[in-house]
Amino acid sequence: MKKFMNALTSIVLTSLAFVTLFVSCNNDDDDNSSNGGNAITLTADQIVGKWVVTDSNSPYASFEFTADGNYIVTENTADSLQSSASTKSSLLKPESVKAADKLSAKDDSNSSPTYSGTYTIKGDAITLSDFGTIKVTGLTAEEMHFSFTLYATGEKYNLVAGKSLQSNVIVTTFAGGGNGGYFADGTRSVATFSYPSSMTIDKSDNLYLVDAQLIRKVTPEGVVSTIINMNPNLDALHYVNLYGIAIDGSGNLYVSDGNKGNILRVTQSGEMSIFVTGCSGNIAIDASGNLYVAGRSIQKVTPAGVVTTLVDGSAIPLSDFESLVGIVISGNDLYLTGRGNSATDNNGIYKVDIVTKAVTTIAVSSGHGFADGTGSNAQFHDLGGITIDASNNLYVIDGATIRKITSLGVVTTIAGSGYGYADGIGTVAKFNTFNGNGGITIDKSGNLYVADYENSLIRKISFIK
Repeated sequence: MKKFMNALTSIVLTSLAFVTLFVSCNNDDDDNSSNGGNAITLTADQIVGKWVVTDSNSPYASFEFTADGNYIVTENTADSLQSSASTKSSLLKPESVKAADKLSAKDDSNSSPTYSGTYTIKGDAITLSDFGTIKVTGLTAEEMHFSFTLYATGEKYNLVAGKSLQSNVIVTTFAGGGNGGYFADGTRSVATFSYPSSMTIDKSDNLYLVDAQLIRKVTPEGVVSTIINMNPNLDALHYVNLYGIAIDGSGNLYVSDGNKGNILRVTQSGEMSIFVTGCSGNIAIDASGNLYVAGRSIQKVTPAGVVTTLVDGSAIPLSDFESLVGIVISGNDLYLTGRGNSATDNNGIYKVDIVTKAVTTIAVSSGHGFADGTGSNAQFHDLGGITIDASNNLYVIDGATIRKITSLGVVTTIAGSGYGYADGIGTVAKFNTFNGNGGITIDKSGNLYVADYENSLIRKISFIK
């Protein structure tokens, strides 16, 4: 009996030890999964930014995620990974092949091909539309461990990426298919633009822009429509040269016709009329509905159509062939960009108080230089459109770059690095806003929109928080 009890006790103790070990192992697994297994629940705040792949043999150099749900994947173009266009295209679904071909065709440089779209998050997975799926197995503030499965081939890559602190600015293509000289309505890349230039935005974040002899509208969802096509009206209005646009609180658009020297008004119902004659230029509008028109001088146009000169050109330190090419209003202050044509003409940014008419030079450079700095230490190349954020930071188109000017006059380059076409982080991106052509505006969330004139696209600049 005693031997039996000893044997039974031994069996019970062994069983308890096994159960304890089993529970302990399960607990260890739970702990591991919370650090990189199935228990991960991702949020957009965790992944927003640029993640640079650490393995130089990976076919992908980086994965970027914006706060508004867009992704950009950049190929690795190291010599060991060079392949033919057909090999690269075979890695993509048909929809992405078209996008990749378009991007490659638009970029005249040797920069790495990029593929973009929208992403969604569910649990530990990030789905990249028309491209592939990421499954995150480990994540810290600085590093991501993940597997990436390509839709087209089913190929799977196990990757590690570090978060880049290079820039908090990401540039994407918001609308347009890049077919310059032609126009078509549609959504996102289905739509096409001819030569988009001056741009404004309403209280609902709808964009309105001049596109050659058209006035186009782009919704926050990227739906592009044509409001006015001037071509059918040529017999009545003769040839037009549209280039400045603004919108009032009632939704009426005001557009400059440089050829006839008129400002046209377009109502919400699409009715167009000549608002004032003998006055044209880039336009800003204040809360009371007064227009401010910039040329060699600044004219004010009341809602009743009464035109007066607010500031004569001699009051602004413009060089001989420098004209005011951009204008934006904030409170009682007008901010203007001036661009010259010759090597010795100024490129300047000026402020005008609409009450006192006092003129202040914020930053100016002689000729066509390029340098970040403060005040006169900064240099500009070809200034164009201008906009302002809620903190009174100015953003200007300067050649093929986007520059930021703080309220203290500190100038920095936030996006763009030369003429061409590329989406990406900060100065990796490229624009073709030749000679500063194109428009720029800002939405309620602080995102910038750029009319990329020569690329025939609308670009979006988002700021990673």
